[in-house]
Amino acid sequence: MGDVNKRKLDLIQSQALRIVCGAPRGTATAALQVNVGEPPLKIRRLQQQIPVYATRVKCDDQHPASSVFKPHWTDRSKDIRMLNPVPIRNKVA
Repeated sequence: MGDVNKRKLDLIQSQALRIVCGAPRGTATAALQVNVGEPPLKIRRLQQQIPVYATRVKCDDQHPASSVFKPHWTDRSKDIRMLNPVPIRNKVA
């Protein structure tokens, strides 16, 4: 996807966030993304590229990047949230 199209999609996302939040035009897109909990499109694109890369490139255990594709404890965090719906930040505060 070209840079022009990416910028157009970023603009559409910021406009949609402003409509959803009812924010004025001058509000920073990053602030709206934090408020709504929506990651920037650049990060979402990168997140979608990682599984594609992992399926296409097969790394052996000796490869330095092989640990990136192994399961991580944060992958199970979704299951933990289902068991305990109260976020940790609410318990600490």
